[in-house]
Amino acid sequence: MQSKDSSTPISDESVHMQLLQRALKKTTGKCVSSFKFSLFRRQLEPIYKKAPKTLEKLHEGAVSELASNIEEELSVMFEEENIEEFMAKLDEMKAQADEITEDITAWLVTKDKFQK
Repeated sequence: MQSKDSSTPISDESVHMQLLQRALKKTTGKCVSSFKFSLFRRQLEPIYKKAPKTLEKLHEGAVSELASNIEEELSVMFEEENIEEFMAKLDEMKAQADEITEDITAWLVTKDKFQK
């Protein structure tokens, strides 16, 4: 299968599934990146004063854990809800709709028909 806008082949995975995964990856990245060290430090100021390096390591671990938990939760959701199957069906329905609409010519009303 080839994409419409380029000659690069698309994998067997559904196009809509690829788009969904790309969007979720971007959203996850933004969510994780919003977990700033400055906010973490403000909430745990007494620990930062005593051991700043330890707090930095805690923050790095928390960010890593957050990212892995989100990804794990998404993959469980994809499995339980059969998202891949739904996305494949969506691709099929879109292809069928595209085939049907290619043969249809739109009828436009002219002004003359309404003016009497």
